[in-house]
Amino acid sequence: MKWLGDLPTKCDLCKEPLTGQEFFDSKTIWGIWATMCSQCFRIAGTGVGEGKGQHYNEEGRKIEG
Repeated sequence: MKWLGDLPTKCDLCKEPLTGQEFFDSKTIWGIWATMCSQCFRIAGTGVGEGKGQHYNEEGRKIEG
């Protein structure tokens, strides 16, 4: 599985660039979904898996979830 469309360029939470990083598309502790860097995911992500989120490598290929 691969990310559809253009790869995200920044974290929705801290706004830092995602270029060259793995990223997460996950539900947050606030109930909203966000594309996040690894650091923000550790703080605010709810996990990966069905109904929780997905983990992608820097090329947009799904690692888990």
